[in-house]
Parts: sequence; C-alpha cells; structure tokens
Amino acid sequence: MNIIVEKKQLLKKYQVLLLKINREMNLISRHDEEVFWEKHVEDSLALGNFLNFGDNKKLIDLGSGGGLPGIPLAIYYPNLEVALLDSTQKKIKVLDGITKELNLKNVKTVYGRIEEIAHQKNFRGKFDLVTAKALAPLNVLLEYAMPFLEVGGVLISYKGPNFQQEIQDSVKALEILNSKITNIYEYKLKNDLGSRAIVLVEKVADTDTKYPRKVGVPLKKPL
Repeated sequence: MNIIVEKKQLLKKYQVLLLKINREMNLISRHDEEVFWEKHVEDSLALGNFLNFGDNKKLIDLGSGGGLPGIPLAIYYPNLEVALLDSTQKKIKVLDGITKELNLKNVKTVYGRIEEIAHQKNFRGKFDLVTAKALAPLNVLLEYAMPFLEVGGVLISYKGPNFQQEIQDSVKALEILNSKITNIYEYKLKNDLGSRAIVLVEKVADTDTKYPRKVGVPLKKPL
C-alpha cells in the first residue's frame, strides 16, 4: 500500500475514534465535529508545509486533550518521538486507547501538570520540539514550553488571527525566558474556516530553574 494512502487511512481512523469518544467526553467543540478534518487534522499537519521532519526528533505536545496536534503529527511523521502531556486522567486514558488502537509505537502519554512535569529531570531540556494548540496565550505558553526544550529547540505555537497582539504581549517573556521568534507562517483553512498562524520560537539559552512557576501562577500572572 502507498505510504501516503496508509497515513491518510490512519488519520481517518483517528477521526472516527475521536468523534465517537467526543459524544461522551467533549474533547472538541460539537460545532467542530463536521469540520474535524479541515479544522483539526489538516490544521495540525499544516506545519509540515514549513518545517522539515527529516531527522529523528523528540516532541512533546502540551495540553494534548484529544491528541491535537500530537497524534496527526505522529502518524504523518513516524520518525518523531511524540509525548502527549495532559493533566486530566480521563483524557490520558482516551489517548492511551487511541494510540493502542492505531498501533502508534512512536507515541507515549504523560499525566500531570505542565508546571510540575517541566521540573522533572526526565523532561526538562529533553525535547527538540514543543507543540501546543489552543492552550494558552503566547506569553503564558512560553513559560510552559521553554523548560522542556534543549537549547536550539523550537516551540511550535498554533495561533488564530489575534497572534500579532499575543506577540506584542510576549516581549518581556521572550527576554526573560531566553527565547526568540524565528518565523511566523500564516495560512488559511479550507472552506473559509478562518485564518491561522504558526509562530516558531527558538530557545537560545538555558531557562532559569525557577521557571515555570508553581501550578496556576503563569496563567494568573503572565511574565
């Protein structure tokens, strides 16, 4: 079977599994169910238009929820080692079930709060890439993400049309967390479903050990 066809079949199977579970758990908005492919699968994979995943890389998906964008990326780029992190145990069980059903050997799940997991030695500074979709404003997301990255690693932040304001609000956080925006890719979803941007942020030096701050603080008191 053609590899591309096989990947698309797996993505379709993921869609069927997630939408079935969504009837009980509300992992995505009910309004998005009919446009799941365009708004979630294709949006997650839009990143492949701008980045090269030729090398084996370690990626952690923060606040993964139903596995977005982590699972589509893991399917399409089997050379990626993907960790799906979520603080809700029910969601982790769902992700475990989906990855088992799809036989994704390159995926593992991590249960816990971002602010706590980021201080654990098995996770701090261990990743090439961090992804996050609809998790937090950029100034908060930077504090969540930078501790997970090795120096030279990249945060891949999926954003909506308000991304320019979020960037303006993140000037201080970028400086404090030794990071810089390297690229911004703008694109539109199919069928007039809206405009999107992927903001790439590189970690240029080590993150101070006091970051991220205690659970809840980054969101309540952004840098």
